[in-house]
Amino acid sequence: MAGRPIIFYPSANVTMKNLERAVAAIFEVLNRLATETGTIKSSLISLEEKIQEIINLFKKSKSLNALKFKELKKEKSKAEIIVMFLALLHLLHEQLVRVEQKGKFSDMRIFPASGASS
Repeated sequence: MAGRPIIFYPSANVTMKNLERAVAAIFEVLNRLATETGTIKSSLISLEEKIQEIINLFKKSKSLNALKFKELKKEKSKAEIIVMFLALLHLLHEQLVRVEQKGKFSDMRIFPASGASS
């Protein structure tokens, strides 16, 4: 291909006027897109908030001896569930809670460690 002349044979219905209209339509769409403003909802989920949420659930109900992780994640987004799980891991690391799981893939039951709910 190198060294050969470039030959272009446009269709008979391709006129300068048609090309102008097509380019104008493209720019019209681009201008409309450039002027439209949209907002992306994004909420920051704080690990500290989720830690406090778990602690508060134990404080709120003195008679509650265990939380179920299934209940903690109810009506929450995936991102919120992940942060909730990280909060649980943090509380386990700090030995503020203990967790039991009867079997593989069964629900986790979360208990306050002795003195953690006071």
